[in-house]
Amino acid sequence: MKKRLSSVVTTLIKGLSSVVTTLIIIVLVLVAIGIVWIVVKNIVINQSEFVETQKEFFSESVRISALKINKSLVSISLRRIGGDIKIETEGEKNETVEIVEADIISVVDLSGSMRSCNGVSSSCCSRSLNGDYSSDNCNTLNLDKENNCTFVCGGEWVDRLSAAQDANKELINILSQAEGSRIGLVGYNTTAVNSASFDLTDDLIQLNNKIDSWNVGGTTCICCGINEALRKLQQQSSGEKVKKIIVMSDGEANVKCAAQNTGNAAQDAIKASCDAKANLENLTVYSIGVGENANEGTLVNISNCGGGKYFSAINISELIDVYRRVAEEIKTTYKSTNKFILFIIFYSKTSSYKERILEIPEVLIGKDYNFNLTGKLEGNITKIEIYPVVVLNSGEEVIGPLFDVWNA
Repeated sequence: MKKRLSSVVTTLIKGLSSVVTTLIIIVLVLVAIGIVWIVVKNIVINQSEFVETQKEFFSESVRISALKINKSLVSISLRRIGGDIKIETEGEKNETVEIVEADIISVVDLSGSMRSCNGVSSSCCSRSLNGDYSSDNCNTLNLDKENNCTFVCGGEWVDRLSAAQDANKELINILSQAEGSRIGLVGYNTTAVNSASFDLTDDLIQLNNKIDSWNVGGTTCICCGINEALRKLQQQSSGEKVKKIIVMSDGEANVKCAAQNTGNAAQDAIKASCDAKANLENLTVYSIGVGENANEGTLVNISNCGGGKYFSAINISELIDVYRRVAEEIKTTYKSTNKFILFIIFYSKTSSYKERILEIPEVLIGKDYNFNLTGKLEGNITKIEIYPVVVLNSGEEVIGPLFDVWNA
């Protein structure tokens, strides 16, 4: 009797196990079917949108109606002959705001002028301050020299380094709020300073410790800092990730870079930004000028070439606020719903440069555009091409057939 009962129980358990196994298999199959269906559905939708987009190209036509070239300055007039793709007016423009995760490198000037005693004699600079004398200013000083600067040498104490340290700590604190973002540091003076730099990370403690360790000395190689930031992003960031470089300086670029080889330190700095933008996907370069001796012309061109903005902090007290504004600019991005844009590609004999045009003329209406290609194109312009681009809902850009071409 006991054996028979045990046999029945065993049979029931085996039966239940088979039923449970079968149910699990059925659930897994249904889940797999659901996943496959979602993937297939998205592919079908994207392919359908792509086909419809291709049809739209055939109705569009934009032509070059006028062109003026003065060295690196280009004025071009475009006329939209026909088309069905709706272009939103300024009042209708619809933008969505989203917090983006990004890989950001802060490039910081650590040259001797970042901490100095101004308006002193060379003898007081060497004897009482142990600094580097240049044009009535004593540079490359430690914090403990402030009293000697003021009360012994009768100079004006200028400490941009401490302000830059506080500002960069505020920067990483704000940017760290965007989940998935990483921040790196590059310090530069006569060259990129490895001991003052740090790889991309989300570890705020390590970043703050590195910032606290910064010292000043040497001259100003802005292109060195940008080139090192580019190297870090190329090695440590992925192609689809949003990338940002923030370049800060308090003076003139006075060290050249072999990588750019323009023969001029300021032009090397500008070209370094152009090169970074051309060689790295999804990159924007911002620039910050600190103090009244910052070369704003160079810094503005650095940000222009990098597709970013220039920020000025003439007074040191403004620096933290400027870095806050840069951080908010980076943390929040605006995506336009405009789906039709243009690519204008400029060619020389040895290089090319692409500009995106978001504001397209209405049908039968012309529009003027101005470009400064300084540092963006080597040599004279030999050809200009106009291409249509439609942005799909997925964000993918579909490039259409050539609209128009100009040859020198």
